Amino acid sequence: MILAKVTILCLLVTLALAGGYGGYGGGGDGGHDVYAYPKYQFEYGVQDHHTGDQKSQHEIRDGGLVKGEYERAEKGVYQRLNYVYDSHHL
Repeated sequence: MILAKVTILCLLVTLALAGGYGGYGGGGDGGHDVYAYPKYQFEYGVQDHHTGDQKSQHEIRDGGLVKGEYERAEKGVYQRLNYVYDSHHL
């Protein structure tokens, strides 16, 4: 009889503790959307005299506007690609 009471008590405690976690929408931000303005700038470059590998990239983003360029030199051929992405340039 005591074993049955202890088992029921443990079951009730388990249910009480598990009730606060919820399912969908139970995130830590209270269910609100979080928006961060997209803004960044980065660049990198490689210049390996042993292999002859030369390349670089530069890109900036400010909101919906992204601009950048790639450059590369291989076997005496130099290439550069400029790009722009926004609502007018897809």
